[in-house]
Amino acid sequence: MSADGQAQKLPLPTLTALVVGGTTAYAAFVEPRRVQINHVAVALAGLPRAFEGLTIAHLTDLHCSRVVSAGFLAECIERANRCAPDLFVFTGDYITRNSHFG
Repeated sequence: MSADGQAQKLPLPTLTALVVGGTTAYAAFVEPRRVQINHVAVALAGLPRAFEGLTIAHLTDLHCSRVVSAGFLAECIERANRCAPDLFVFTGDYITRNSHFG
């Protein structure tokens, strides 16, 4: 706040740098370690009785890299195993291309 009680505006380059820096930090340090487990019931008309109650673990975008270790991924898979699904589905990217992983 300025002396007259008015909020001061940040210069556009400063604001841009803060937004880009914050987004980059989130993408690099928070999102790769964010694990989310959702239990979602899906009703499908005409589903054969043999599939009623089937549970599916869907793991996606694991991105094994220097930031996301194989050990961390093993922990994620163990958490999914504890849900005791009938089926695992893996989608998305599994490695991040760099000199160490590909």
